[in-house]
Amino acid sequence: MHHSTIGSRAAAASMIGLAAALIVVGGLLAGCTSGRSQSAASTDGARGGTAASAASIGDSTSSAPTTTAVATTTTVEETTTTTEAPTTTSSTTTTTTEPPTTTTTIVVQGAIVKVANATKVPGGASKLTKLMADFGFQMAEPTDAAGNEEFRDTTQIYCLPGSEAVAGSIGILLDGVPVNYMPTPAPITDATAGLGDASVLVMLGKDLAGKTPPRLKNG
Repeated sequence: MHHSTIGSRAAAASMIGLAAALIVVGGLLAGCTSGRSQSAASTDGARGGTAASAASIGDSTSSAPTTTAVATTTTVEETTTTTEAPTTTSSTTTTTTEPPTTTTTIVVQGAIVKVANATKVPGGASKLTKLMADFGFQMAEPTDAAGNEEFRDTTQIYCLPGSEAVAGSIGILLDGVPVNYMPTPAPITDATAGLGDASVLVMLGKDLAGKTPPRLKNG
């Protein structure tokens, strides 16, 4: 009877110890399960953060780049070209319109005079040459007019510089015939070379051809 009681007590103590052990094991298992849940939650949170970061990176990458337009200014320099007209040399007779200094005194010496016939009157230049020689002028052989003055309606006197006094005197004797400086080329046969030593040229026109000017009669 005494031994049965002791055995029952031992069995009861063993059952209590086993129950306590099971409680402890259950607590450990519950703690492990909770730890795993928390760890999974942490992992999911980390994954969520990574996904959010990736999404943020994706959003940042997909944003349209800002384009800055740089305007280029081009300066065009304009070149102005001045074109000068070429000088044209004309073969036509050039006449100086400025008359020499006139004189009121008759001067017959200091220049050689040539008469050119600018008409169709034959011998007109020869006749005037003789009249002027008789008056006292130094005369060259007569010639014919040429170029654009081959035929003239009025008589004209030309002279070279230095022969103005003689030319002006002839103008007076021929009743006011105008005097101008010699054109180049001279409007006679052989042009300027045809003048020879003459520095005064009388271009005899139709107005005096074949006539004897009154003032030359006194020669």
